[in-house]
Amino acid sequence: MAGEGRRASLTSSLAELDLYSRFLSSQVVQEDAAPSTQTHFTPGSGTATPTISSLDVRGLWHGQVVTRGRREPSNRLSECQKCRLWQRELEIVLATRRKQEKLWQQELHKYQVAVLEAEARKGELERAQQELFRLASGYDHDSHTTPRTRLTFTQLLRFMEDQVRGDLKQTSQVWVEVALLRAHLAKLKSRLEQGHEGPDADPDTQPTSQVNFLKKQLEHEDVKTRVDHNSRTLTHLLRQLEKERRRANRLAEENQAKTTMVGELKDQEALLQEEVRRLSQSSTRIDAHVRLHDLRTDKRLAAVRATQDPVMTVEEYLCLNADVHKLQKEVASWRNKADALH
Repeated sequence: MAGEGRRASLTSSLAELDLYSRFLSSQVVQEDAAPSTQTHFTPGSGTATPTISSLDVRGLWHGQVVTRGRREPSNRLSECQKCRLWQRELEIVLATRRKQEKLWQQELHKYQVAVLEAEARKGELERAQQELFRLASGYDHDSHTTPRTRLTFTQLLRFMEDQVRGDLKQTSQVWVEVALLRAHLAKLKSRLEQGHEGPDADPDTQPTSQVNFLKKQLEHEDVKTRVDHNSRTLTHLLRQLEKERRRANRLAEENQAKTTMVGELKDQEALLQEEVRRLSQSSTRIDAHVRLHDLRTDKRLAAVRATQDPVMTVEEYLCLNADVHKLQKEVASWRNKADALH
């Protein structure tokens, strides 16, 4: 939208210059068609016209005719020569405008390329974040049979630090571009103020021609359009810088959280290693105790096998056990009777 408004204002100014150049050309044609009579001007009858030998080329750049030395009315320029001088000045102004427009187009292309690079960088960061989440979770939607290896916390921490370092580098580059744009904007403002306070500001001390007025109007419109465009670009860059700053802060917070989680997991790992060591010692003691009982049992079995006594069968053992229970009941009953007698 800014480029279209700028092109429209430039087109209108060029149309005015074209009309004025056609007017000057018509004046030249009328003078050539008129009878060649030498016109004599009296001193003090108008603005002093400079001679050809006393023209200052630097005056043509500022839209004025400056003379060196005296300002005598002798050897005045004809209207045809003055029109040719003004046409030459118009050509210089138009060439300058075209050159500046080419420079603006180059700067606009540079800004567009920078925006495209920033968008591509943003897409790369999003893809890297998605890949990081997929690697951290150990899942890969492309491989259904073999799961991907999980990342260690050290690799994850190193990756996050690299991401934060890259974001900080990009943020510093954006800050440099913003500083350059601000310096350029301040330079344009100073040029605009100097243009308003120049020698053409006071019409009583320095007469201003129509071409100079059109040139100043073109410069004013061009500077105003560029200031507006740079302001919008600066606002966009500041907004993008704020987004990148928030993203960097979020990544720093995530990195801090991951670091805290890594520390907690390391503490848990130390506790688990201590528990494993304690359980291994307990298992060693239990194994030694079991081996000792095995040795004792083996010795008892060997001693039983070595004796010549007959081995009691299960039926005999059950009968003896039943007799023991009966005797215990009788003892308990007689004990109760004795207690009752006493």
